[in-house]
Amino acid sequence: AVLQDAAVVGRVFWVGALVELTERPIDEVRDALRRLRVKELVVQHEPSSFRDEQEFAFRHGLIRDGAYDSLPKSLRADKHLGTAKWAADRAGDRVEEIAELIATHEIEAVRYLDELGERRPEIERVAFDHAWAAARRTSALGLGAESTRWYREAERLAGRVEIPLEEQSLLFRGHAAESRGRDTVTETERVARRAIETFSAVGEDRGRGWATGGLVLPLMQQSRHEEAEAAGRAAIQILEPSGESVELADAVHRLGWFLWRRGRGREAEPLLRRAIDMAGRLDNLLVRAEATQTLAVCLWSLGKSGDAHELMEEAFRLAKEAGNNQNLMRAYNNIASARSASLGPLATAEVMREGLELAMRSGTIADGGWIAGTLGDTEQQLGRLAEAEENQQLAVRLAQRVGDEPLTGQRLASLATVVVMRGRIEEAVALRDQAAPILAANPEPQAAAFLPFFDGYVALARRDLAAAAVLFAKATDAIRISGADATPEVFPETARTFLLLGDQGRASTYRDLDGSTNSVQSAALAKNVAGLLEPDPPRASDLLKSAIAELERLGMRMFAARAMVDLGRAMVRAGQDPHDVLDRARQILIECDAGLFLVEVDEVTADSARSAGPAPA
Repeated sequence: AVLQDAAVVGRVFWVGALVELTERPIDEVRDALRRLRVKELVVQHEPSSFRDEQEFAFRHGLIRDGAYDSLPKSLRADKHLGTAKWAADRAGDRVEEIAELIATHEIEAVRYLDELGERRPEIERVAFDHAWAAARRTSALGLGAESTRWYREAERLAGRVEIPLEEQSLLFRGHAAESRGRDTVTETERVARRAIETFSAVGEDRGRGWATGGLVLPLMQQSRHEEAEAAGRAAIQILEPSGESVELADAVHRLGWFLWRRGRGREAEPLLRRAIDMAGRLDNLLVRAEATQTLAVCLWSLGKSGDAHELMEEAFRLAKEAGNNQNLMRAYNNIASARSASLGPLATAEVMREGLELAMRSGTIADGGWIAGTLGDTEQQLGRLAEAEENQQLAVRLAQRVGDEPLTGQRLASLATVVVMRGRIEEAVALRDQAAPILAANPEPQAAAFLPFFDGYVALARRDLAAAAVLFAKATDAIRISGADATPEVFPETARTFLLLGDQGRASTYRDLDGSTNSVQSAALAKNVAGLLEPDPPRASDLLKSAIAELERLGMRMFAARAMVDLGRAMVRAGQDPHDVLDRARQILIECDAGLFLVEVDEVTADSARSAGPAPA
């Protein structure tokens, strides 16, 4: 009997709870527990979660399950209610601190009462209160997945009992805020629409406008772009007559965020600045932090990289200060661009790993997908292609899990690029074909170069240099629009391919990476371009050696190896033996598993052998 009641309490249980449930003297309960310990069915825990209470646990979950299953269902509801009452009495005025424990048992009691065909509205109401308290508490602790689960439980219970609309509106506001970035986008949309209904029913325009603004991103993530923009403008229209408010600042920010993602950065910039100014006047740190971050990435896309870097560092600081997990995880992703530009990919990778761990631990799944993808991009820059593929695969899974279509398309394309670099051409093409329709339905400046860049690599793998040059040129044109620092490696790729075709004139048009960058990677790759375009072989060799040294310093080994192949070509033109340089390039490419580029080493080796002439008889 003691073991059965312990199973009701849970895997972990306390002597006081068993005294409450069994209605037996404490000495008798302790004696039973002593004998259960001898039988090695339970173990004692030190220290206890409750002060002045002995704590025990089942040695194995199967023992607990067996004991629980042996308890008649007709008794389970009252036993769970008894456990909840004991815990609440034990907590006193600190009930909210153990709201999850209490709510768990009350919800189980309601479930068993349903099975018995019995309704107790007073229990359902108390269970609602504790479930809502559990949602608020887990939210405050940054446990996003737990918080959204408790909000759903509270919402379900609210539908069973007559909860006043004013109270429901507060519940749905909290649920809508917590759902963003943690639930699927369809669930986030559903919760926002329920919030709109509830706020409309109580005539609360401020809440209705705020919830309407909350539709913008989930609709965009479902490729419903016209609806998303309409929701953003409707939110502002609802809120603006009442003057400045946090809700209006949030709605203005969300519309600006949408416009930037749709390639309308010039429209977005004034809205984002307005949101920042309004949030500052209202002393709302969260909206100010969110809008500052969005403005930073918007300015980046407009070619204002200097201002963007400074703003992104400020946004990262504000995100930590504001303490909102979703915004902080987004900041971890976006800070990568700013820090990678100034510090290089090695430092960025560590920040990304930290952010990914925090995102997964807090249940901020949507931003976890973005961070995993950015980490994959960073690992690719470092020539760690196996790790890059693993992280891109994770990014795809997380994006698909939440239903974020733009992110899914981008990460499929990035995964395809890593796979083609590793020499698995057909597999890469299949991934590219999955990405293409999604990217077409969600055109974004930051993703415009993905497919032509990938297609250029496929053409390169098939040694169709003419097609590769055209495709790389298309990718470069797209990169110029969104900022050369986004994917600077396309510039040497394009210049190199035109040179291999003997088109020095076209190749020279890709020199503009030099002198137009604030990025250390771009600066190193600009040296690579300069070395490629230099007609004098000794001077070209010097420039390429400088580029190689800089790329190796940044940890960009695969790109350094590509520059070594370029150096090998320059040495052949100068009549020098490139054997040692090419051997080093080959070794690095093998270590990176960059099978796509090994053929270039073979081609330059063959050129060197031909230029050396026949061996003497």
